[in-house]
Amino acid sequence: MATPNEKIKIKVSEVAAVLGWSYTTAKSIKDRQSPKDRYQVYLECEQKLIDAKEQINIELSKH
Repeated sequence: MATPNEKIKIKVSEVAAVLGWSYTTAKSIKDRQSPKDRYQVYLECEQKLIDAKEQINIELSKH
């Protein structure tokens, strides 16, 4: 089981699915880091997914 200290990795496909973007669009925005507004949305989504996975790990470790 993962620990809270372990680095959680988020796949481009996970972010694309949440945002409703195609994989190629999300990958292109991540790699080029532009357009800036969409890249910011990508980063915010990625952070929310990391937070959610950390929370799941905490909940699972309680049981």
